[in-house]
Amino acid sequence: MDVYGQNDRFSPVIAGLLAGLDLTHILLARLKSEVKFDVKKDTPTSDFMGRCCNLMADGIAAIVSSTSCPTNIALQSVCNAMHVPLVFVARDNCQVTAGRKYTLSMRPEASGIDRALADVIIQQRWRSMVVFYDDYYAFSRIQNVLALTRGNFLEVIVLKLPSLSNGSQVIVGLPSGQKEISDYGEKLKRVVVLCTVENTIRLVKQANQMNLFTPEHHWVIANQEVSDKQLQAINASRGVLTVVRKLISFSEYTDKFMAYWRSLPANVTNGATTSPYDVKMTAAYMYDAVLHISRAVYALFLDRQWIGPNKLRCSIDVSVPWPGGPPLMETLRKVRTPGVLGKSGFDDTGYNINSQMQVLRLEKVVNKTRVQVAGMWDPVTRLNTTARTLPGANPRIDIRNKTFRVVTLEVSFFLT
Repeated sequence: MDVYGQNDRFSPVIAGLLAGLDLTHILLARLKSEVKFDVKKDTPTSDFMGRCCNLMADGIAAIVSSTSCPTNIALQSVCNAMHVPLVFVARDNCQVTAGRKYTLSMRPEASGIDRALADVIIQQRWRSMVVFYDDYYAFSRIQNVLALTRGNFLEVIVLKLPSLSNGSQVIVGLPSGQKEISDYGEKLKRVVVLCTVENTIRLVKQANQMNLFTPEHHWVIANQEVSDKQLQAINASRGVLTVVRKLISFSEYTDKFMAYWRSLPANVTNGATTSPYDVKMTAAYMYDAVLHISRAVYALFLDRQWIGPNKLRCSIDVSVPWPGGPPLMETLRKVRTPGVLGKSGFDDTGYNINSQMQVLRLEKVVNKTRVQVAGMWDPVTRLNTTARTLPGANPRIDIRNKTFRVVTLEVSFFLT
């Protein structure tokens, strides 16, 4: 099994995680000796296909990757041709290419958090809102949210935040002109923020400084990977903040992962880590990907359907796919594996079905941020909120078995 990464500082982290990965509960001793990991770094090059074919010549059964999108697309193409499963952790919003039967994404499809956000907005019964977004989010994501909330609004204002930097990281901020922002008036009391976490923190702080965030304002932030540390940094005002993020279901693997993560240098972990929400999600997803593949291999081994990997050769003239790929891919879709971030599984589209969301309410109390769980969301039961913690979540009044007095006032009209 090859683990393919992009970051120099990140590769040793993955290698260390895999070295300490205990598969005793998943693999038999005989099979465990056959499952080996090799961490490779994605070096930028124009010959993506050549590098992918070189991987096939090593005799691998699966690839776990977290790379740039061009490399990911090349890997998807080669793995599809050679019937070698590719399980990737998306970066740069890279998606499963349509028709790639041997590609799986550890991150859930983006539509999951879009649907959770739409349900939160509908539950608030807003009639108008402002949507802020940055370059990281494709406009199609906003169109998706608007389509899901169609018929609930009289007015929606969509604003792309201006970039304040031309560097590798896009930094955005509110328009500098106070008059330009104040023109939106009451509409800024109901805001949805679709930005990176860093840009969201900056945006909320700016709004607070411009007196655009008061107890009358309610902003909703939707980002799957908001950490607990970032939650503390986001709320710098007296307004109401609702945050929608991925829900982590704890397991024994969460504890093992956290134990190793705390042993890493501070420059890797960005300081002390007390919560699984504060780790790098990419590392956790890759850890879970290896667990999932190992469980699938074990299931095939028990059913005596496991076919060892071959040293494959891909070329225009001769390309013989790996015969063990189809049963392994089918099993990868069937098994459900507990991991660091919860139970992983895949649907027909190739995305992880573990897309439960957590809805939080943030408020400032004596220079501190108080975080309350306001509800949960999942694709089946949808939004389930707590009335006392989420604005607008008041239950509807049940009028059954109630007696009401109806009074009619008659007014006599007269002419002058």
